[in-house]
Amino acid sequence: MAEVVTQGRGEKVKIVKFRRRKHSRKQQGHRQWFTEVKITGIQA
Repeated sequence: MAEVVTQGRGEKVKIVKFRRRKHSRKQQGHRQWFTEVKITGIQA
């Protein structure tokens, strides 16, 4: 048995890619969806 406590998106993670000696850089962000669950009981 479980109940959903909250749903939402996590903190932003920044992804940065550099290319050496090419004067090039790429930047991207990502936020993962999550569901927080509270376990209320375990049945055998």
